Amino acid sequence: MTPQEYLLRPRVIRQEILRKENRIASLRRHTARLTSALRDIRVRTSPDPAFVQEILAEIADEEQAIFRLEEEHTRALTGIALYVSLLPAVYAELLEARYLDGLSWARTMDRLGYSRSSVFRIHRQALSLLPPPPEDPA
Repeated sequence: MTPQEYLLRPRVIRQEILRKENRIASLRRHTARLTSALRDIRVRTSPDPAFVQEILAEIADEEQAIFRLEEEHTRALTGIALYVSLLPAVYAELLEARYLDGLSWARTMDRLGYSRSSVFRIHRQALSLLPPPPEDPA
């Protein structure tokens, strides 16, 4: 894993969490449509209870996965904070703004007060100064 891939891990984890949250919302809407029919339709046309149970089990599984991903996200952020603290302050400040705070390049430039070319130069230098990232314990 490269230093930049290591620094991007929290963002990748956050995207996975959002994907799972969207899946849960979709499953809940589907379950609500299935179960709302129980009030208005005769028993012989009601939804299959086993199918509804499968959907509810999938929701529970996705919620557990989100919990684990949020813990992993917190560990990744902590690891990155320690990792970039190895650098001189100007480099660490840029990497923290970009990867820990999740700022865009424009917002990073505004926060640090550097020009676009300076921010990209400092970023390249910071990545080149970082040692290989620690091995993933998972």
